[in-house]
Amino acid sequence: MIKVSGDQIFVETKTLEAKFDKGYLVYLRSKISDEEFVSLSSYCEIPALELVYAGNEAFGIDEMKFGNIEVFSFSNSYAEIRFNNWNGDGVIAISEDPETHDLLIRPSAYSSRPGVKSCRWNIMGIRSDLQVVAPFFQGVKLDPSDALIKNTRWEWPAMWEAGLVILQGTKSGFWIHCRDNQYKYKALSIGREGHINSLGLETQAYGPIDNNLAAGGIEWRINVYKGGWEVPASTYKTWLWEAYDLKKQENMRKEWFHNVRMAISWCPADVRILDSLSRKVDPQKVIIHLPRWRTDKYDTNYPSYILNSEAKAFIRRGKELGYHIMPHFNSMEVDPLNPVYNYVKDFQFRDID
Repeated sequence: MIKVSGDQIFVETKTLEAKFDKGYLVYLRSKISDEEFVSLSSYCEIPALELVYAGNEAFGIDEMKFGNIEVFSFSNSYAEIRFNNWNGDGVIAISEDPETHDLLIRPSAYSSRPGVKSCRWNIMGIRSDLQVVAPFFQGVKLDPSDALIKNTRWEWPAMWEAGLVILQGTKSGFWIHCRDNQYKYKALSIGREGHINSLGLETQAYGPIDNNLAAGGIEWRINVYKGGWEVPASTYKTWLWEAYDLKKQENMRKEWFHNVRMAISWCPADVRILDSLSRKVDPQKVIIHLPRWRTDKYDTNYPSYILNSEAKAFIRRGKELGYHIMPHFNSMEVDPLNPVYNYVKDFQFRDID
């Protein structure tokens, strides 16, 4: 159920209660655990809706600069918040999924100034004891004040490895995800200067962005849960496996893969490591990522893949002991100094910035 009163929107689903004020999520309560997870009671200088340009330069679309914010109710399950000021125009569509009881947020924005990289919706006032659980570095569970993630920005898919973030309390929490199966680019910000307990959810435009005027369209889903972070993560995994038909890929895994109990990243090509480790663990349950195996220096002269003598001895000994070894490959790089570059330079791509 969605109700509108002035500039405010009240949402109640089977699992949660939420309140929006001028684009901000100012209140989020779980009906499952009777806990508040978001509470924003005072003025915030960070706009709810922003246009982001190259270099993460951001401009708010709010009541500043002769701005205006209006709320429109279309039904008891759909409402819109419309923004306009000198920086641009924006819309946040708010609805509910009747099956999952997710709160659905779909921000978008437009400007007459070209170079729009993304549209960002900010969530402020997140409860300070909640930890961030997110697919960075194959998974982290950290306080938002931790130096690894404090005031950081993570782009999908290279750094933010899946469109999911979980805010975990002692025995409950809330989570945000998107069900994007069209490979839309997105980004997640953890904290802002002076606002550690906040998130920024971005929908990015397709590059090149030099003449681009708009961004948006991804639908962010918010819901609550009881238990550990594994509860929402499992729900997301089920959707992901079906949406991308990952069962087919999963079935291609070798039998030994399911027995792996230890993984080593960035392992030096030192045979002594293999011998020493084999006295502590079963090598057949260990997978090793080997970065410096080529005759060229690391990350240079791609796509030249010639095995150096040290790595050759390491791999030979590893196979004798039963280890599983993965040589490092950079899947999308060609060194401009390599002769191959002249054949493919017409098809090169660069970072959107």
